[in-house]
Amino acid sequence: MLIFYMKIVEDIVQTNIDTIEKQTQLTGSLEEFSPAYLRQVRGGDFEPLWDELVQRYHYLGHKRLLGKRLKYLAFIEDYPIAALSWSAPAKRLGARDRY
Repeated sequence: MLIFYMKIVEDIVQTNIDTIEKQTQLTGSLEEFSPAYLRQVRGGDFEPLWDELVQRYHYLGHKRLLGKRLKYLAFIEDYPIAALSWSAPAKRLGARDRY
């Protein structure tokens, strides 16, 4: 499973993104698809894919996340449908600490 994406490294991410866009358009009702699943990608082969998808589709683009963080890709039938991330809050932040 996910053999197509396991080959992703930084020098071929762009090619794979273009292939994904041309070949995949998931249409239909949700009941027609396999259940969605998450894959943690931080530090792995899928992280460049996460970075490129966020750079391309997020309205702010990709910014380097600071501190401790989690990155996940959500898939349906081996196709990425969402890029998610969580970052630890700043240890000290004056305005928040005064509140």
